[in-house]
Amino acid sequence: MARRSAFEHVFILWFVLHIPITLLVDAQSVLPSHWFPSFAKQLVKWHVETNSDWLVGTNPLWFQSLICAELLFQLPCFVLLVIGLMKRKRWTRTLSIVYGIHAATTFIPITGEILFGRPMTPESIKLAAIYLPYLLMPAILALRMALFPYPDQSPLWQSTKDMVSKIVPSNTRPPSLLRRPFDLVYVLYFFSHVPITVLFDAQSIVPREVFPAWATGAMDWHARVNSDHLVQANPTWFVALVVCECLLQLPTFLVFVYAFMYQRSWVRIPAIIYGSHVTTTLVPILAEFLFNDHGPKIMAALVYSPWLLLPLILTIRMATKQYPDNLHTVKLQSKMI
Repeated sequence: MARRSAFEHVFILWFVLHIPITLLVDAQSVLPSHWFPSFAKQLVKWHVETNSDWLVGTNPLWFQSLICAELLFQLPCFVLLVIGLMKRKRWTRTLSIVYGIHAATTFIPITGEILFGRPMTPESIKLAAIYLPYLLMPAILALRMALFPYPDQSPLWQSTKDMVSKIVPSNTRPPSLLRRPFDLVYVLYFFSHVPITVLFDAQSIVPREVFPAWATGAMDWHARVNSDHLVQANPTWFVALVVCECLLQLPTFLVFVYAFMYQRSWVRIPAIIYGSHVTTTLVPILAEFLFNDHGPKIMAALVYSPWLLLPLILTIRMATKQYPDNLHTVKLQSKMI
């Protein structure tokens, strides 16, 4: 077996250290206080007082939901990725991308709230700097695994192009879209998402005067009828997620439409990245609707639920199978994992 690289050593150490941090420190936001040793509780108290961490101090519901995601999803990933990196398993690549995008996304609303939720001060900048490694390290891991196969070091675009060119002629036409229900669903999903983002979601970050009256009226109606307090109050962490939708997601929608219409094999990794990111953004949003102090807002949760379910299904499908399905070769299966 080849010697492990510095990259592998760094992330093995990262995950090993992250396990006690999650269990002893972060978990205090959602688990009973008496479950933790006194030194761990004192450490959190010291951090809150020294670094003015008002998020940990106030522990809002949306923040608790991200800690739950850390405990239920990220913590098992820490163990699996330590094993995968130590043994250089091929499945490590896909899991690293899913984990990395998920973990980095959880820190977008956190960082946004710290920097812009209150007047910016040296203390808030210091606190954001403390959280920054927990955004950058997962993002670096996901980027490295997305651009390069693992453990092979050849560039993704080169190895995939060479591999697929030997299997699928460039002039091969895919079957009719009507005969491909999975692709059809996601063509419609991404195509419809363009006007939804531009005309409705963007109202959270762009002055409402630039939108047609019927679009602002529709948003007001939705917020009133479905009790969408997030659209009404527009909290900073929610705005941070909408900014990501407009700046990061929107440019990819028509690319995904093209890729699923013509069954482009290169869409697999971008789809995993997109699905992992969007699924994560819905965690705090749905938590606010389902577990707020004023009772669950079922209709609001149902309105948002397609943006949890469809990206989640897309992620699972692309993470567990080759794409498209008709590329049945052992070589493709082994290289794409």
